[in-house]
Amino acid sequence: MDNESLQTLKCLMNEVLDDKFSSFKTELIGTMDEKLEHLEDRMDQKLESLENRMDQKLESLENRMDQKLESLESRMIDTMDVKIRDSENLLLEEMERTRTILEDKIDKIQQNVDNLNQYYQLAKLENDNILLVIENVQNLTKRVEVLEGKSA
Repeated sequence: MDNESLQTLKCLMNEVLDDKFSSFKTELIGTMDEKLEHLEDRMDQKLESLENRMDQKLESLENRMDQKLESLESRMIDTMDVKIRDSENLLLEEMERTRTILEDKIDKIQQNVDNLNQYYQLAKLENDNILLVIENVQNLTKRVEVLEGKSA
């Protein structure tokens, strides 16, 4: 395998990784969209309930409820940020692990190619040496024949 083949192999592997990452990303976005939609629905329900209760209470209670809603929203955003960050880190770790595995395999393939090149060069040298020996034997045979012809 030459360097072009290795480069092609690396490009193909990168394309495969990109495809896998893209599909995983699409699935992750879909799942997150569903969860966010579900959370939005739940939040809408809770907000409607809170609005009905706030209409029945005094103005001071309205202020407290607003504060609680802001706190809840802030916590939810913080929690979502943490979960998204964790998911991203897991994805990056998995990509790094996969990259490491693939690089190890590429290194092994490169070592095998290097070994094959060495064997090929040895075989070629042996072939050349055998051809030289045969040529020398043929030359000696011709010389012996000429000498035999002269002495006869």
